[in-house]
Amino acid sequence: MRKKTVETCEMCSSEVYNPVTIKVEGALLNVCSNCISFGNIVEKPRAAGSRSSQSSGRFPVKSGMRSSSRLKFKPKINTDDKELTSDFADIIRSARMKRKITHDQLASKTGLSIPFIKSMEAGKVRPTDSAAKKLERELKVSLLITPDLELEYAQKSRSKATTLGDIAVIKKFEYDEN
Repeated sequence: MRKKTVETCEMCSSEVYNPVTIKVEGALLNVCSNCISFGNIVEKPRAAGSRSSQSSGRFPVKSGMRSSSRLKFKPKINTDDKELTSDFADIIRSARMKRKITHDQLASKTGLSIPFIKSMEAGKVRPTDSAAKKLERELKVSLLITPDLELEYAQKSRSKATTLGDIAVIKKFEYDEN
């Protein structure tokens, strides 16, 4: 036995037990029997014992597939959002000299070319993320850092919700009393 739920007519706001779906100027509305004449009937009211063979969702459901699993969307989040430190050239050069490694030895251990390493040490070329990771691993230094600005914003947003006052620059207006 099907329960009757009380709904409201979207045209006149009266209570409806069996609303009818009509199309009015492209919009679908659930209306009472008095308001049917305002549009074209899209779906006739069903009998109490009958059931539809189609699913009510927009997408067809395959047999054996749960409806909750087909609607989930997980955006790809890049957890490796790190930036290259501004003084990477000095860090690379000092770490290489501290370990007493030549350009040739560092190139053979990391798989990077000698001119590329020399250019990075001179500050002419910025290392790629993969090259920076190789150098970090070999020289035991930190070249990729997490930006501080994003961390501060994330911590601030956890403590309270962002308001208009956080974003807007508020100017105070002073009245001249003459």
